Amino acid sequence: YAYSKGCLLVAAAGNTGTAVNYPACYDSVIAVAAVDRNNKVASFSSRGPEVEFAAGGVDVYMCYKNNGYAAMSGTSFSAPVISGIACLIKAIFRAKGIELSPQELRDRLKKIAYDVGPAGRDELYGNGIPVFTKDAGNVFNDGEAAALFCMGNAQDPEKGCPGDWAVIEGPQAHFWGGTWMLAANGTDNADLVADIMKAFTVDEETVSNLVAKEGQYPNNKKVAAKYAEDPNFANAFLGGQNDVAVFSAMTDNIKWENHTIYDQQLNEGLQNKLQEFYKGAVSKEEAMNNFYNYVSETFKTIVINK
Repeated sequence: YAYSKGCLLVAAAGNTGTAVNYPACYDSVIAVAAVDRNNKVASFSSRGPEVEFAAGGVDVYMCYKNNGYAAMSGTSFSAPVISGIACLIKAIFRAKGIELSPQELRDRLKKIAYDVGPAGRDELYGNGIPVFTKDAGNVFNDGEAAALFCMGNAQDPEKGCPGDWAVIEGPQAHFWGGTWMLAANGTDNADLVADIMKAFTVDEETVSNLVAKEGQYPNNKKVAAKYAEDPNFANAFLGGQNDVAVFSAMTDNIKWENHTIYDQQLNEGLQNKLQEFYKGAVSKEEAMNNFYNYVSETFKTIVINK
């Protein structure tokens, strides 16, 4: 009845890992499956020909009891995502004087669905994952839309959205990540290892190719300066922005004295202990004390000043 009166119905597919539950089973209802942060269908997500779309539903952070936060999982957290996107679509077209029917809304959702499973509709992901990446007012061009889920999808040659992204400078310069080159101590191929490392660090031709052809930011300051100062160098994906110039301006502000050999393990250890707080298993104070204990037990030379 509601569907016949113009209401779009969206429901969680279910968390049994088997057949889709009711009311999601009805033809008039959009059944939504759950995927994780890697766009893989959750093991608990119900499946079947009724599944129409999928959305994030694994370790979704939200408010929880006792003024805390928790990571929750379930298709019940996926369905609201699709409902929200449908509302945006309806509002955009209503602003243009067009009132979409429930079926037309379903068709629009399908148009912006990124196909992450087997080609076409399947029983795990349905038509795929519908997600906006453009500003609401610019999403549609003659009724068509682009939909993406991550930077890899954003650069997709068919469904990508070059020009919609830009690099910005954060409140504090930070050094993390990148590509690390390591060699085994006592290697039998010392000369070869040296040549490889030199090629990717001090060989200006190789490093320049990494910047110009691969979009990499170099660790060679001379090469970085060359592209940062080049008025004709621009990143098409970033709408013509010179990202090398942005990064180069920030590198001089990195506080190297804060960089230690323990950073990787400390970073991961803090995240792991805070996960317990986010899931509601411990208080924030307990989580931090657990982290301090982890540091004391793992790194005997570190002195903790709370």
